[in-house]
Amino acid sequence: MNDDGPNTLINSDLLQTIEGKFSRLDLFYQGKSYRVSLKDLPFFIGRDHTTCHLIVQKDVVSRVHCLVDVKDNQVGVIDKSTNGTVVKMGDTNSVIIRDEFYPLTGKGCLTLGEPFSSDMSDLILFKVVAGV
Repeated sequence: MNDDGPNTLINSDLLQTIEGKFSRLDLFYQGKSYRVSLKDLPFFIGRDHTTCHLIVQKDVVSRVHCLVDVKDNQVGVIDKSTNGTVVKMGDTNSVIIRDEFYPLTGKGCLTLGEPFSSDMSDLILFKVVAGV
């Protein structure tokens, strides 16, 4: 198999299992919205305009900071950065992930490379839309 780019192979049984739980992930960042379905995965977030789908231009953000993908029948975020990714879902405490997978459910937000602050402009909001 030729590895010319970021591709993920998903077997059809796994795809059917995930489709029952997951329809899409809606992301919102600085006035833009992104609808991410299973066929759009992996979905890259970072500074690199050639690789990433959602671009965040900050010094603390890595070229490919994190990505949304499927692991163990769950959709989640995978940190690939130097400074980590902070995930907060609903009313729960935030979690810092570094070079690991974190499953996403419900609604929440992400920050890249730094903790949450009162400056809401750098939050990436997300909503996981369940399958029908």
